[in-house]
Amino acid sequence: MEGTVVSRLVFETRVCSRCGGDGTRIEYMHVENGRCFKCGRTGRVLTKRGAAASDAYTAAVTMPVKDLAPGQRISYTVTQSVVPLVIRRVSGTVERITLSRPSPSARLRATWVPMVQVETEKRDLELDLEGTVRRAVTREESQAILRGLAAKYKGIVQ
Repeated sequence: MEGTVVSRLVFETRVCSRCGGDGTRIEYMHVENGRCFKCGRTGRVLTKRGAAASDAYTAAVTMPVKDLAPGQRISYTVTQSVVPLVIRRVSGTVERITLSRPSPSARLRATWVPMVQVETEKRDLELDLEGTVRRAVTREESQAILRGLAAKYKGIVQ
């Protein structure tokens, strides 16, 4: 199902109590140019209700990696290591899924995690088999999810 992918949701927020909404702390200008780590330089933080609604929305649009099947659309984050650092969300259709084989040295380590190689039309991803992945949600699907959450969590804005 094709459609417009939701680019940004805004949940209920309040002014950051640490930086006063400025996003920076003058007394810490020597550390990352005074970036406020509580709000991430946005000047706003989620309220309890906004955080609960955001968590509920995220749970509604994520699925376990082990439930992936070819033909499903997923959304993932791409980081390009250039200056300035570019991070963007991309969606793609799963074409093939294969279990990654661990290297001989990885099998000896107690912390080895089974990985899955997921091929999309845009790029190949290696995902933790026990992890989750975000479904690519159209605007209509997103609005339906938000309408379902609106009764429980007031203050959701799109």
